[in-house]
Amino acid sequence: MPRSDWQRVEDIYEHGLRVASMMQGVEPQDFVEGEQLRVTVTHYLQIMGEAARTVSHDLRDRLPQMPWRRMINIRNTIVHRYDNVELDPLWDFVMVDLPSILELLHDALEQAKARGDL
Repeated sequence: MPRSDWQRVEDIYEHGLRVASMMQGVEPQDFVEGEQLRVTVTHYLQIMGEAARTVSHDLRDRLPQMPWRRMINIRNTIVHRYDNVELDPLWDFVMVDLPSILELLHDALEQAKARGDL
């Protein structure tokens, strides 16, 4: 059975939480030099972007504050430019954008659960 939009939003949230946890206290140089950390974070960002890409336009329109296009673009860069992924935009996304994204997702998921959508 295919995953619902809200299950995909849960995927984005759960992988975002993993990234936030892994990156807590990490310095930029640690991210650049830490291959295992970098590969894992990049993989989770790819999953988040793929889930965002497959969320229906209807749900995306109902959550306009979410940076859907940015998450999808990060996924596309990782997948299609794997040999030349710039780390600065990934760092900025994780350290600057991700905390507010997680708050938005948490609230949206709580509302979806209250409505019985999940």
